[in-house]
Amino acid sequence: PVADFRDRSVMAFDRRNLTGLDLDVAGDQISLAADEPGKWRIVKPRPLRADADMVADFLEKLEGAKALEFADDAPKSLAPYGLDRPSRVTVWLGRDKDRSSRTLLVGRPVPEKKGVYVKRDGEPGVLLTAEAVWTTFPKTVAVLRDKTVVTYAYDKLTKVELAHGRGSVTLEKDGTGWKLTAPEALKADSAAVTGLLWKIRDLRALGFLAESPAEAPRFLPRPEVTVRLWEEGAKEPRTLLLQSSTERRGGQPVAVAAVRGEGPVMLVEGKMLADLAPGIAELRAAKLVFDEVKA
Repeated sequence: PVADFRDRSVMAFDRRNLTGLDLDVAGDQISLAADEPGKWRIVKPRPLRADADMVADFLEKLEGAKALEFADDAPKSLAPYGLDRPSRVTVWLGRDKDRSSRTLLVGRPVPEKKGVYVKRDGEPGVLLTAEAVWTTFPKTVAVLRDKTVVTYAYDKLTKVELAHGRGSVTLEKDGTGWKLTAPEALKADSAAVTGLLWKIRDLRALGFLAESPAEAPRFLPRPEVTVRLWEEGAKEPRTLLLQSSTERRGGQPVAVAAVRGEGPVMLVEGKMLADLAPGIAELRAAKLVFDEVKA
């Protein structure tokens, strides 16, 4: 059949050459820019960091999308396919005078076929492609923005200080491992410290309360947990603040979090108040001493 010889690529492009991305869902427009491959930032409707993993997942699905069916090569109406009022994605390739774009119109999902109707801008034919093109489509700024609470370079950390209701604990890098320097000098359990630092690195916002760092004192008048992270060469630490909240998300307690001097103010899982507040007993290295007894 002729269909077996047709090009099934929905939108041919090379992700390595992408410099921009425009999204339009129900009239809400979002624009992103990549200063270098894979590093995306939102530029419209306002400057924000973008969730790089979410963008990469969507672009992977878009680049690899194939036509499951050639639904209609010359449709009399686009309405049956939901393409009369479509969502749009435009990819921008190259820079300056070499810059070019390609646009795909995304229409009605077809759950029974696990697909969605799409159409290349400027071409008449309607295609059915995998539903992943629509399910991974970033539909709002709130979904697309980066939800990382605090960023740091693990290999450059030299000191970590934790202050909470159980007291204060200070950790310092000791070769390839860690040591406790306060409230007393002890060897630290490297696995426990690494687990703690990974929890900090993987902390994600559930919601956003305010964008300006000036708003932080209003939401965090009395922080219950303070985490200070010193990186090699930095004059001041990055300081993460957490305080319990009366709000709930999905029936679960949440906490308010912010990085001092930076925006935004966020909501995070309430259990992080305990997870990021270990005492010295949880962080010190356990030593087992075996006495050899000779008969």
